[in-house]
Amino acid sequence: FTLIELVIVVAIIGILALLVLPQFNNVTNDAKIKTFEGNCKTVTSAIAMYQAGNSGKLPTQPSDLDPYINKGFEGALKGPIGKDNKAAEYKISAAGVFTAKFTDDKGTEHTYTYPTTTP
Repeated sequence: FTLIELVIVVAIIGILALLVLPQFNNVTNDAKIKTFEGNCKTVTSAIAMYQAGNSGKLPTQPSDLDPYINKGFEGALKGPIGKDNKAAEYKISAAGVFTAKFTDDKGTEHTYTYPTTTP
């Protein structure tokens, strides 16, 4: 190969890489959102199991759910990491309401509340 041919091949590879990289960024962001949603569903299931074994009462602290979540509430729910390297937040209030918040890489805030109240 001549030097010109090598330069052309490298330029073509660079252009192709520029076209593909944004697609990987979208896939990564989508995976983080799905991880957040999966974690919320895991906690929702754990709350249902807790209620089944405790006469319908809601858990009042995260450690109440440890027997129902592999690695416990705090151990299993680490992430995803979103915008500004901020991790998703998962909380259970003293009233037994589970809330979660996550800001994805694009700056969109995702929230989850369980149980929800309907008017």
